[in-house]
Amino acid sequence: MAREFNGSSDVIKYTLAAGQTSLTQISFSFYIYPDTNPQYKASFTQGDDYPNGDMALEFDDGWGYVFQAYRGTGDNTGGKWSIAKPATGQWSQIVLTYDWGDIANDPIFYLNGVSQGITERQAPGAGSVRNTSTKFAIGSAYDTQNSGGVFDWRIAEFGIWNRILTSAEAAALGKGFSPKF
Repeated sequence: MAREFNGSSDVIKYTLAAGQTSLTQISFSFYIYPDTNPQYKASFTQGDDYPNGDMALEFDDGWGYVFQAYRGTGDNTGGKWSIAKPATGQWSQIVLTYDWGDIANDPIFYLNGVSQGITERQAPGAGSVRNTSTKFAIGSAYDTQNSGGVFDWRIAEFGIWNRILTSAEAAALGKGFSPKF
């Protein structure tokens, strides 16, 4: 089922349960229908200190989709990687995988089941993995009053895994299989 976000205050807030934080490997999958490509609008975030929380996937007008994953305690300790701007006016299926285990690891993006070339915008800083917050949001930053990150897009079939999805699994999701498959 798809969810339309209104662009001003609509956000799904979720409290992560035990076992859903401090993951060393994580994968996300969802369909997205961007009406426009607005600056600094977050598809999802973990943590309430946006844009310096635990992790986020946002849109940047110059960089495209930007995944941020933070380490340590400083605000500028996050790795930032991007793929090209998404197409507007159509559904696209995104799979994002990331292994926090080593700062040399880069995330893997799949668009409609096809692996995408990424650009590292900022190397991750040293320190321990910072993905311990229980605050998770879809459609915006968790704290919408401070971020202005609410977008006017549609999202469907959002899934999270505590492991790295294989390229075959990403291809199946890109062909329209449900995350429950």
